[in-house]
Amino acid sequence: MSELEYEKASRGSIAAVPNEFASGTPFVFDQGYSLANAGTPSESIQNGGGGQTGNALYSDTNMATFDHPFRSGIFASSAPNPTRVTTGGSYYGVMELSGNLWEITVSVGHPEGRAFGGAFHGNGIISSSGVGTVASWPEDSASSSDYGDGLGLRGGSFLSISSRQEISNRELANFSVDTRLSEVGARLGRTGF
Repeated sequence: MSELEYEKASRGSIAAVPNEFASGTPFVFDQGYSLANAGTPSESIQNGGGGQTGNALYSDTNMATFDHPFRSGIFASSAPNPTRVTTGGSYYGVMELSGNLWEITVSVGHPEGRAFGGAFHGNGIISSSGVGTVASWPEDSASSSDYGDGLGLRGGSFLSISSRQEISNRELANFSVDTRLSEVGARLGRTGF
């Protein structure tokens, strides 16, 4: 997805709030989480934030306890009174757009990213080196130094600081994603045309 699609999925059609997370609030839980039934399908958070404090897995809530992301939707299934804020869900109900795993996005801060028109949804084929084979996608695998041009990271991860989870944080929006990282996930988007 593009950075603009990431921001729309996070914020929806409402006005931006300064320093907001995908939960729609500038406040995020900042204590270490503890898990019940860890590693099982019924895994849940025992001590999440409530009220106007959003939930997200990042360095303050991870407390160097977890070396992996949480399962998608864990805050929604753990909230006794599920709201957008307590579940950490976005305007459209998309989970973990702030924290857990970085989102790879097409960067508007790089000429190759800006040239991407979004008209090609992929063909399901990757090259022998593991990259997409759609010529118009913003990545140039012609040389290892160019791989990832036009891509970046948004939304933070289970190891990042809280400010990197903010919807408008672009610190790594032009980060060249040229290797597998345990903090980076994959989320796909499809345009409506």
